[in-house]
Formats: sequence, C-alpha cells, structure tokens
Amino acid sequence: MACTNSTITLDPAALERLVTDPEGVLRDEERFWTDYRAQVLTRRWAEAVGYEISYDSWRSQVKAWAETPEEERRKHPLVRNCEAIVAAGESFARRALPHIRSFVLPGADLSCTVRFTAFIPARAFAVEDVVFNVAARYWHDNPANILNQMVHEVGHVGHSRCREMGREDDCPDKAVSSVLQNLQAEGFCTYIAYRAQHLYPAPDEVDFKLADDPAAVDRLFADLNEVFAQARGGSLTEAEFGNLSWEKGVMGRAFYIPGMHMCKAIDERLGRDALIQSMLDGPSAWVRLYGTIAPAGHRLIGIK
Repeated sequence: MACTNSTITLDPAALERLVTDPEGVLRDEERFWTDYRAQVLTRRWAEAVGYEISYDSWRSQVKAWAETPEEERRKHPLVRNCEAIVAAGESFARRALPHIRSFVLPGADLSCTVRFTAFIPARAFAVEDVVFNVAARYWHDNPANILNQMVHEVGHVGHSRCREMGREDDCPDKAVSSVLQNLQAEGFCTYIAYRAQHLYPAPDEVDFKLADDPAAVDRLFADLNEVFAQARGGSLTEAEFGNLSWEKGVMGRAFYIPGMHMCKAIDERLGRDALIQSMLDGPSAWVRLYGTIAPAGHRLIGIK
C-alpha cells in the first residue's frame, strides 16, 4: 500500500507459521528464529535494549498454542485482529500516512515493513522494520489499539528521517545524550499517535490515559528529572543507570509522557514548523527550545 512516495508493507508470515505449524516451529525453533524476519528483529531489539529473552516462556506459550486445534487457532481473536489490520492496509496508507507526514519534512519517505508475530516479550517496536506481537494482552483484542500503535511505530520512521536530514546533536555527555535521544524519539511518536485518535481511537492505550492525568504527568516529569540527575553524574554504575533508565524511562513511561507533553507544548505555542525544525536540530536543541516555554512544574532541571 502506497501514499505518494511511501509504501507500507504488511508481513504476517511469522504469525501464519505459528498458526499453521506450531509443532514444526517447536521441532526446529532456531530455524524459526533465524528464517523469519520478525523473530530476527526481536533478537536485535532485545540486544539493543539489554533485554534477555526467556525462550522457556516463549516455548511454553507456543506449546499451549499448539494444543489448540488449528481450526480454533484460525478463529482466535489474535488471528482475526491481524487479518483485520492487514485488510485495513490500504486505508491506513490513505489516512495515517498524511497525518504522520504533517509532523515531518514534506516529502519524507515513510516506507517501511510492518511484521506480525506472537508470544515475543515486546508488544511492538521499531528496529529496522516494525514488529507487532498480536498476542499481547495490552491490545485487549481490539485492532484499533494496534492501528493507533502503528501510527506511533511508523512515526519512528519519520523521526529517523528527520534525524538523518538534520544536524548532529551537540550533547557531549554519552549518558545524557542517550536519555535525550530516547526522550525526543518516544515523546514525538507518542504525540503523533495521541493526535491520531480521531483516525484510530485507542480506548485502552495507557499512555494516553497518563497523558491526560495532570498528577501522573507531574510524577513522570519528576521521574525524568531523577533519570537526568543520575545521567549528569549520579552515584550509579553504568549498569545501574541502564536499569534506572529502563525502569523509569521505558517501563515507567518517563520518556514517553513528558516527551509527548514537550512536543505538544512546542506544537501548540510555537507552531508545527518549530516542532519539525526541533527534530532536525536534534534532541539538545529541542530541549533548549522547550525550556523557553516550559511551565514551572515541568522544567528539566540542569539540562541546558
């Protein structure tokens, strides 16, 4: 499915293999993990974020799945949801790509492949391609939740294009730079998806509920400042800081919700062109721009 110069390819191959032949997957599981791109990228995602995949957990889920007759597997909500998403592919290109493109440079190529699998630890991620775990309970068997998340993940393609065409970031500190990059990328893509709810309502999206809860937003800005404090020279070891960044920033959503509100503030107060330019200028310049309009309770402490 194409929209101007961008093509979104939907690939359910790994999921189809799990539906038709889970016994074969278990007989030669390493081949499954090396032959199917969704599985290969899951390993790359895990390596990138420092996550150890529990193959015992994956194996037990596939074994339980294999005990379900194939006819029932084909009628399972996770399969039906994937089928609904693939069927909505052309509509997604027509509706979602113009929305995403409105947040990035005109003419930016948003082409990517979205792959579907099941029983992996992440519910969705963008590493080279986009990968979805349609078995994740997070989706509440509602394909609209997945389609909204697709906006987020394809948004990462747009953000990457901005960074490729933009300036090198000028932050000299490796730990602070890592936090800034995650904050900008996840905040930007969360904002794009948040603004896509008129296209794909996501009634079960936890991030949006947090974003609309002032007390939660205050708490998450405090968590973010805690991560920055440690990044600037706290007492934690590199491994301990990595754990803090993961627990507070990713799992706790301190990268996603404050970053979203930072993008929202720039977009609403300074305009869409200013937001796009801040993506091009890099995370440090983006934070500095936000600092000129940040409300008192949502300032980033010690970040210049």
